[in-house]
Amino acid sequence: PRSLASSLRKELDSYHTLLSSLESKFLHNNGNASSKNLTCRHLMIQLREPTTQLRTIAMMIDGISTQLKGGQVLTHLYLHSMHGDKRHQSLVNQILYSTSLPWYDLLYDWCMNGVLSSSATQDEFFIQEVGGGASTTKSNQRQQEHTANLSKKELFQKIDDNLWHGHFVLVQDQIPFLPSIGRTGGIMTQSLANEILIVGKGINFIRRCLHDSQWTFDLRTFLSRHDYDQLLSNAKHSSSGIEMSQQVKRMLGFQYDFDNGDGSSTKPRRFDNRRDLSGQCGEIISQSALERTVSIAAQQVHKHILTSLVQKHHLLQHLKGLKEILFLGQGDFISSLLDGLHTEFESHNGIDEIYMHNMTGILYDAIRNTNAKFLPSFVLQRVHIKLLSAMDVKSQRFWIDMNDSEENAKNEAIELDGWDIFSLCYDIDAPLTAVVHPDAMEKYYKVFNLLFRLKRIDWMLNSTWRQSTVLNHALRLMISKYGDVALRPTGTSSTKHSNDLARMKQLLRTFAMTRHKMVHFISNLQSYLMFEVLESGWKDLVSKLQSSRTLDEVISAHNEYLDEIVIKSLLDNVTKKE
Repeated sequence: PRSLASSLRKELDSYHTLLSSLESKFLHNNGNASSKNLTCRHLMIQLREPTTQLRTIAMMIDGISTQLKGGQVLTHLYLHSMHGDKRHQSLVNQILYSTSLPWYDLLYDWCMNGVLSSSATQDEFFIQEVGGGASTTKSNQRQQEHTANLSKKELFQKIDDNLWHGHFVLVQDQIPFLPSIGRTGGIMTQSLANEILIVGKGINFIRRCLHDSQWTFDLRTFLSRHDYDQLLSNAKHSSSGIEMSQQVKRMLGFQYDFDNGDGSSTKPRRFDNRRDLSGQCGEIISQSALERTVSIAAQQVHKHILTSLVQKHHLLQHLKGLKEILFLGQGDFISSLLDGLHTEFESHNGIDEIYMHNMTGILYDAIRNTNAKFLPSFVLQRVHIKLLSAMDVKSQRFWIDMNDSEENAKNEAIELDGWDIFSLCYDIDAPLTAVVHPDAMEKYYKVFNLLFRLKRIDWMLNSTWRQSTVLNHALRLMISKYGDVALRPTGTSSTKHSNDLARMKQLLRTFAMTRHKMVHFISNLQSYLMFEVLESGWKDLVSKLQSSRTLDEVISAHNEYLDEIVIKSLLDNVTKKE
């Protein structure tokens, strides 16, 4: 509103200047008889155009509410410029041009520096910063409950972790876009606004999460060779930094461009960098200087982010580590871990005597004694053990009826053992949280919960096979050495003992057949999950990551990878209902 008031004040000042000149001319004519008199006809002719402009300004002011701010004001001015009268259109466009200058300054600061000024935080701009992230997912809501208890350093860390997901949002009412008049209606399209959000968000991500505070754009990629050389030449002969900054903004398209109707424009011809591009269907798409600037900026931002994530922060290696650890891809490590856990849990009754340092020792032994020790050190440093609470166990054990009574829930809490509260964890921090966000980690743990329990069942079946094999061998050895007399209790007949021995053999045979069926089912289920679900999904993920050009494409590919695994593992809510 202040910029609009300033523009209107300039128009009124020019009108007052005209009135002063007419008054001066009138007084001069009265004092000089030889001069030509100022007649009413001359006065009417000279005031015709100013009167029309005042009428246009009055009509424009009546149509704009005092409650409008920022982009809303520009949208209403743009609507007033859509007029058949060229003089009306030209005046409104001039007012719109001068009114939009502060708004374009905000746009330049955001697109080129990732900065939201104080004016932008007062509902003047179409991008707003939401403290702590604006995501409304359940996992983020649970995390936000503890925000008030975080220290300043932890709070900044939490903001950085959620920076890409919801920390900066679009304010739709402030976008100067009019969908009712076409796809490109208004000063800015919806797609351009989304791309501008990504550019500024990417700059903040680079500086705050990737810790590349010195990273800047290369102006040579935005300007032609002629414009760049001319800019350097003007910089040598200009002593005003503000003037050079304004020239750069004009070159990059950060100003409202309009046609006055007589073929002239608001900027010199050398700055009119509108280009025609060929669309996907062969149509000609006109690209303005601002659209081209934002497009080039987005390419540079995404290229730097992906390069840094892959090369410096080892994104692919961490995704592979998540697969090997939480999806049990490192089979010998899991088997060694199960052996150590079984020894530890069998020596204790309940969970009261299970301590974290003992669990950590078992984990390190499993890593040290298997091929898991050859995983990258930055992967192994993130693996640790978490002992779950009773509430977490209740929420993760998907085979328990969640409508149990409170008494059953209490009994269930009492009967918890070490296997129920054990869980492997993989720490993820910024900038990897942009891809492996809290919702993704929740899916990782959901799949791990299933795979780990299937692995435990398989391990227990193998253990029972070893025990039954030892028993069978012991029976045969005793019979072959001492005969069935060694197995006959004192005072029993041989006939009765023969029947008991036959029933014993039949029971062991039935037990072996039942175990074989269970092993067959578990083996096939694990093979399906490990090869048909996880391996095929990982192959598709790697292919998509290699062809991705933006961070959003990487996030989308990873989300699709996890969603497909959850669905094929029958862990999604739709499958549960069915």
